[in-house]
Formats: sequence, C-alpha cells, structure tokens
Amino acid sequence: MGMKRHNRDGIAQLLVLFVLLLALFVLFAIALNVVTGERAFRRSFKKVKVGMTQGQVLHLLGKPDQKSATFHVAQYEGFEEEYRKAKASGSRHYFFWRRGADTVYAIGFDEQGTVRFKAAGGT
Repeated sequence: MGMKRHNRDGIAQLLVLFVLLLALFVLFAIALNVVTGERAFRRSFKKVKVGMTQGQVLHLLGKPDQKSATFHVAQYEGFEEEYRKAKASGSRHYFFWRRGADTVYAIGFDEQGTVRFKAAGGT
C-alpha cells in the first residue's frame, strides 16, 4: 500500500512541475510577442511622414486604439514640446495606439485627413 501512495505522490509532483513549466512557457511566449510586436509597430510608426493620407497610416499601423479631437500622451510633464507642436500643427483630430506598458503613439490629421503631426510618449 505504501508503494502505491509513493507513486501517486511522485505523479502528482510531476504533474505540478509540468503545469508550472507550461505556465512559464506561456508567459515567456506572451512577453516575447509583446516585445517583438512593439518593435515592429515602432518600425512602422517611423515610416509615417507628414503629408501621408489617413488611409496610408491605417495601412501601416492598423486600426487605432482611440480617436480624439485633442492630443494627449500618457502625461503632460516632460512632453510639453510635443503638446506645443501638436497645437501648432493644424491637426484637427488624432489617432492613438497604445503599445507596451505605457507608450502612446499619436498621429494628427488635418481636415482633409492628411498627416500634420506625429509623436510618441509615455511615463
């Protein structure tokens, strides 16, 4: 009887170890996807230029996470220059994409849907 219990305990320990290793693998895969996805997005964001159309931007970056008539990044402090440039750009609406833990990518468009401004910021 003692040997059967010992075998069950060993199997239970192996099962727990397997589940923990599987969980670590899943977390690693998620983290890797976030990091590589953000890098790819950053590369695409760098390709956006003033004068591009809204359609071209959507083709490069995909659907924005948010649209707004006002510019904003995660915080004002430290990004005063971006706020000043956004105001001076003539942009009438903005698209925002949130990537990583706290990075916001913003593109400003004029009435015709042409890029007038872009910025990225976070905390």
